[in-house]
Amino acid sequence: MGKVGWRLISVGNCARAPSVRFELSSFALLTRYLKETSSESGTTTAAEEESMWVIDAGDNMMGRLMEESWCGLEGLRRLKGIFITHLHGDHVFGLPSLLSAVKRAGGKQKVTIIGPSGMRKWLNPALWVGAPDLGVRYRILELQYTPYWTRNWNFHPSESGYKIVSMSDDGKWDLSEYIGTDHFEVKAAPLRHGIPSLGFVFQKPGRKLVVLGDTCDSSAVESIGKDCDVLVHEATFTKSEAQIAQRAKHSTAEMAGNFAKKIGAKTLLLTHFSSRWLKDNQQETFDGVRLSLEDPVSGLTLRNVQKINPYHGLTVILNEAKEAFGSESLYAASRNLEIEL
Repeated sequence: MGKVGWRLISVGNCARAPSVRFELSSFALLTRYLKETSSESGTTTAAEEESMWVIDAGDNMMGRLMEESWCGLEGLRRLKGIFITHLHGDHVFGLPSLLSAVKRAGGKQKVTIIGPSGMRKWLNPALWVGAPDLGVRYRILELQYTPYWTRNWNFHPSESGYKIVSMSDDGKWDLSEYIGTDHFEVKAAPLRHGIPSLGFVFQKPGRKLVVLGDTCDSSAVESIGKDCDVLVHEATFTKSEAQIAQRAKHSTAEMAGNFAKKIGAKTLLLTHFSSRWLKDNQQETFDGVRLSLEDPVSGLTLRNVQKINPYHGLTVILNEAKEAFGSESLYAASRNLEIEL
């Protein structure tokens, strides 16, 4: 028997390109497993197993993790897996340096990398050129659903495994047997975007977390994401920019709210904002906020953003999402925002 504790931390919330103040949209999931063990004398003690899982790795992901107290070198030594939602640069360009940082931190673990078809073709050439002696073992799992993206690439000396994971008959992927832990389950489903994009569903007893990549249609996630505790959904555009969102194959805040309502999400966490909505002096107030699903505290909610500046762009984003979602339980991702699950 055991108990798993989760901490979801927003590492960045920006779309397309980072700035001096804002990092690209990405998350870290910190897991702690409390396990009861019995000795020969019959006494029972609790042993802890801590792991870190990263969801997307844009530019400077390594630097962000290295400087945070909740990660640093020790956290990199506990990195077990990296989930890449899709291969646009703002979600993947920081992956080679992140793997290199594991070696510099003294990590001996094998890292599992899960992403869409084309993951290996993109990563291995980058490592051959920049880190031929990477020194960190990694395994790539490609989730195959578009034949065009299934071409292989040369084997890198640090690559310890490669597998193409085909969809099951229901159009989903069950990844639980591949992630190296039986403390929780992971499933994935395809999203509609300009290139193959993925949504991941993390589930443990009593808790469900859904993290979506860039998307203009998340309907394939609906069946496995139902009644989740937290839904992470992009909100790149406002309702007035719906036609732009359609062309770019991104979502509006209203679309995020509608999907959250459709699947019965308890909490909606918006991310992947255009830099035009983010202002340095308005964002700082909310950095490092910690939320609990049992006892939520002040964060980047609609009410608190309005207190700072009723004309702040995030007011529009949050208000449109709230109207569609029909709930006050929604937040905008900010630097080091943490949600305990």
